[in-house]
This record gives sequence, C-alpha cells and structure tokens, in this order.
Amino acid sequence: MSDYSDAGARRDHTVWDFLNRVLFVLAAFVVVAITVAAFLPKLKTQREHTARLEQLKAEIEKERVQLVAKNREVHLLQHDPGYVEIVARDRMEWMKEGEVVFRVETPAKPDTSHFKRREK
Repeated sequence: MSDYSDAGARRDHTVWDFLNRVLFVLAAFVVVAITVAAFLPKLKTQREHTARLEQLKAEIEKERVQLVAKNREVHLLQHDPGYVEIVARDRMEWMKEGEVVFRVETPAKPDTSHFKRREK
C-alpha cells in the first residue's frame, strides 16, 4: 500500500516553485525594462550630438577650403602683377586689342521654395 497523503503537498510545492521562478523572471524583465527606459533618452541625445558634430566638421572643412582659396588669391594679388591685371580687367570688363573674351556664367539656382521637404 502506497502513501498518497503527501502527493498533494508535493504537487503544491512544485506549483509554488514554478510560480517563484515565473515571478523571478518577470522581476528581472522589469529591471531590464526600467534600465533600458532610463538610458534611451541619453542614447537619443548622444546620437543627436554625434550628428551635429559631423555637420560641424563638414562646415569646418568647407570653411577651410574657402580659406585656402582666399589665402591663395591674396598671395597672388600681392606678388603677381599679371594676376592683378587679369582681375582688374575682368572686373572692369576691359579687354586688350585683338583679345577675345569668353564669359562662362553659372546658371542661377532654381527656385525650390514651392517644394516641400520630405520628413525622415
């Protein structure tokens, strides 16, 4: 004859073990979720700052290229009389006798004010 009196207690014990494990997993999930939620705004801010930094680096490079070009022009104006003559004749729209001048003008930028920007 077998003793069935503690079978119910064993079953209750395994149910409580299972529920404790589920509760532990849920508590761990909540801790992870709270941690992620706490750091998401900081990550977003960091991405925005990184994008702004890249934009500023691009602007600095553009300005550096313009500075080099302007420094070269200043050097030529100070040290090259032929360049000064060319610039002066160009600005005053003068030409030497027998000289043919070709003007290449860049087209004006099209008006895009009526276009909408697509949001990303």
